[in-house]
Amino acid sequence: MLSGIDYKNEQKIFKFIDKYVKGIFIMTKGTKGLSLSDNKYIYSCGIYKHVKEIDATGAGDAFASGFSMMYLKTKEIEYSIKFGLANAANVVEKIGANTNILTPTSFNNKTWKKYFNKLKITKTKLC
Repeated sequence: MLSGIDYKNEQKIFKFIDKYVKGIFIMTKGTKGLSLSDNKYIYSCGIYKHVKEIDATGAGDAFASGFSMMYLKTKEIEYSIKFGLANAANVVEKIGANTNILTPTSFNNKTWKKYFNKLKITKTKLC
């Protein structure tokens, strides 16, 4: 609605938004995942499939805080997406917005390591 462009045309939306946002812009798709533009590429992915959602409260905030923290620490977009999604996944498995938040250390445990590489992120040049 912001751009007046059909949400299915991500290339066009990101090209429009990137005129105004000189950094990272994330478009969430709920349980279908997200797309992200860094003014050069579009990164798209789904969500972790092993998660049993109990309460979605706080999932977006958990993603945003997890992504931001990890990006500030590593400057690696794909790793930060995976961490943000894992943080959101952990939150939706419990009731309440501030439960089950991940730390960088807890993300490196065996449970997350086996799912981390299974989450595929596509990277497309922004035209």
